[in-house]
Amino acid sequence: MKNKLFILTLLLVIYSYKTEAQSDSTLTKSQRWDYSVYGNLNYYKFNWDTWTDKRAAIDGERFIIEGNYKWTPKISLNAELEIEHGGVGTELEFDKFEEFGEFEYEISKGGEIWMEEMNLSFKPTDRLEIQAGRIKVPFALQYTLDEPTDFLTAMLPETEATLLPTNWTEYGVSAHYTLGELHRWKIHAAYINGLDGTAFSSANFIKRGNQRRFEQVNAENWAFAGRIDYNWGYDCVAGVSFYRGDTRDNRPKPDFKKHAVVQLLDAHVGFKEKSLYVRAGVVYGTIQNSEALSEANRNLSNNLNVKRTPVGASALGYYGEVGYDFLSLVPFFQRQNKGADFVVYGRYDFYDSMYSTQGQIYNNPRWERSAISGGIKCSVHRDIQLKLQYSTREVGAAAATTPDSGTTEETIVAGVAFIIN
Repeated sequence: MKNKLFILTLLLVIYSYKTEAQSDSTLTKSQRWDYSVYGNLNYYKFNWDTWTDKRAAIDGERFIIEGNYKWTPKISLNAELEIEHGGVGTELEFDKFEEFGEFEYEISKGGEIWMEEMNLSFKPTDRLEIQAGRIKVPFALQYTLDEPTDFLTAMLPETEATLLPTNWTEYGVSAHYTLGELHRWKIHAAYINGLDGTAFSSANFIKRGNQRRFEQVNAENWAFAGRIDYNWGYDCVAGVSFYRGDTRDNRPKPDFKKHAVVQLLDAHVGFKEKSLYVRAGVVYGTIQNSEALSEANRNLSNNLNVKRTPVGASALGYYGEVGYDFLSLVPFFQRQNKGADFVVYGRYDFYDSMYSTQGQIYNNPRWERSAISGGIKCSVHRDIQLKLQYSTREVGAAAATTPDSGTTEETIVAGVAFIIN
């Protein structure tokens, strides 16, 4: 399978090169380069029954430099450099719940600076694009709405941000093909390196499983991701996506003999019609042999710095969001400042990272969570957004470390998001 995929990709690249050689590939310097910069900064105020002394915080969450260079109209390089949480190096955080009140060091690939994307793009035809390198995984709504100015909330939307890797990218090859006279149907297929099951956890399912902690990525197990979308306008999409891949042989050590296949399904819709925003989706996932995997992870070395908590056999999450731009009711302000808006929104999330368990694994009700959020997104400029969000989350049970505490977690977030094109 791997050899056939390599040969197919090579043939497509050769075809793209031959086609380009027969056409006018002259580009000016300004046409060759394209870039954008985007990011966000948030202030958090917490009132959590589960963690009564949790303190307010400020987070320079993301700063991303994204660039594209075209050698020809059909051959280009895409790269995205991300700086997370405002710094570089080793991150120390306090985990009160999953590791019974322990300090833990969080080391991401390259400290907190990493190359989120780096791939070559080939376009043999107007309808087909092939990407090879570090590519975005075509799964869930975050695939198309991943920049801070793309979503209404101040924080990353909860369901996908909790259960799935954030800004999910992997190494591999992807193909993207459009159908229909207006190119409204789009099919995505990706063959990518698989996840590492040592980092799966009770609270976050497979979220930490994409391999960012080591210099090299283990590629013994590969995965397939597929997606079909229908687009009927700007920021209007409905579709389904699928992911399947084993994780057994991508562990740092070959210490697990059973297969641990991850399967994910998603259905999503998101659209903006005039002043109305609507977004909704459902995510469901399973992990094969989760009981044996949990036992193997429990015996991992402390030096690996993973949670080592039991893993659910399945996870479920769904969400819905509605927003309305009230500034559209006052045309004078829009004429004075094109691109300005004042969107008021509401959102509901439900997600359970231990929706079901296998064998003797305890199905901890704490990890069944629901959240109601509401807030304002105000664009003072087309590319600058001020955000204010209030959310109240209800967890299924108090933490084992604080059995007498409550189950409500209230958070207020104020922030700014921007993009430079």
